[in-house]
Amino acid sequence: LVHALLQTVPELPDAERGGRAALFLSRAGLGADEVAALTWQILAVLEHPSLAPLFGPGGRPEQQVVGIVGGRVIVGQVDRMAVLPEAIWLCDYKTNRLPPDTVARTPVAYLRQMAAYRALLKNLYPDRAIHCTLVWTETGAVSFLPESLLEPYAPGLDPADGMIMSVVE
Repeated sequence: LVHALLQTVPELPDAERGGRAALFLSRAGLGADEVAALTWQILAVLEHPSLAPLFGPGGRPEQQVVGIVGGRVIVGQVDRMAVLPEAIWLCDYKTNRLPPDTVARTPVAYLRQMAAYRALLKNLYPDRAIHCTLVWTETGAVSFLPESLLEPYAPGLDPADGMIMSVVE
């Protein structure tokens, strides 16, 4: 439910987001406490100041990415992406999961996923910075994944890579 709302609620005017999210969750049969908690999670993500580029005019939900990087086929779907003149912003939502205590302890599967997206988009936009983020909706925490953390997991560099890499979650 949180993932579905994060696809649609950002397109609403700011003043309507909370009420529309709560209405949707209520109609899904959730109790008042669950509705309040999930609405808070959604609004915390949307109002996070560092995520403004993702939820601004250039941000788009559920963007398919497909291509070849380092001889590997990359097929994926980015939860939220913004292609801006100076940078590309990528975001994947991690619902029903708690964030690691440090960004360095991010699960390897997520690092591979974001490294693949980054590598593919870096080929398309070599002159732009690529910002990769994970949003942990349980807490509203945001993990900014630095290039130095992602680079070892880039397609073609990780010995565990197979010939076809699917990063659709």
